[in-house]
Amino acid sequence: NGTEVTKDAADLILLDDKFTTIEKSVESGRTIFANILNFMRHELTTNVAEVLSLLLGVFLITSSIGNITEVTPTL
Repeated sequence: NGTEVTKDAADLILLDDKFTTIEKSVESGRTIFANILNFMRHELTTNVAEVLSLLLGVFLITSSIGNITEVTPTL
């Protein structure tokens, strides 16, 4: 049956022909995509800030003490 083959090959299957359903689904998809972009932007910003603070800390410790092994505790 051609309809079944089309359903198997399709990425998206419409269960009804109402335009409002299509409009709502496109709006939901755009909202989800925007939320993913906002999450990625947030994660990138926080990770860059974390790496910069880590590098700044390592630079300040090594420049003031001279050797990082002097800060490491011995057991």
